[in-house]
Amino acid sequence: MNEKYKPHFEWTLPNISAIRELKEFVNKSLSTSTLLIKNASLSDSGQYVCTISVLNLFESNVKNIEVKENIVQFVKFKDKNDSMVHEKIVYEGDDFLWDMQFEGYPRNLIYTFYNPYGELFLHKEKRVILSICLLS
Repeated sequence: MNEKYKPHFEWTLPNISAIRELKEFVNKSLSTSTLLIKNASLSDSGQYVCTISVLNLFESNVKNIEVKENIVQFVKFKDKNDSMVHEKIVYEGDDFLWDMQFEGYPRNLIYTFYNPYGELFLHKEKRVILSICLLS
């Protein structure tokens, strides 16, 4: 692409402190600019503007983005038929597998397992295999 006709992208964000990454792609006839906001927070809500200028021509696109707080409402166990249940019944001698599923923000969820007596359920117990599945 001729430098004379190469577009200039300018982004305006509601939170100037946002952790962001900009990527641009240019070939013979196409130019794109991609904005990625990393680890979005509530303060990243607001009006986002992308302004493109080529020669003396300007074009803007405005989007209002709302980042909502995500709260985990409950934890469920996966049953034998892949349905999700609130209680898991395990008989002595049976294997016990708990696939904990969490979807949302923040992704760096801190989790702690306790046994039915309220004591910490340690990962290092050799008889215990825990599978954690974080979904995004």
